[in-house]
Amino acid sequence: MSNSEDDIVMVQSSRVACDGGGGALGHPKTYLEMGEDTQVRCKYCDRVFRLDPTAKAAHH
Repeated sequence: MSNSEDDIVMVQSSRVACDGGGGALGHPKTYLEMGEDTQVRCKYCDRVFRLDPTAKAAHH
């Protein structure tokens, strides 16, 4: 799958879950962690989750 702006999802947290968005036609739900980066790519569907620059830092 090629990456385009349609494949980028802006998120408010550095930890996200992806299931491919296709219901039964998606892929297994997987949790992704950005770590120190500001984005992460799903290994199944290549969707990119990008941390919104206005997101507040999470404190654990």
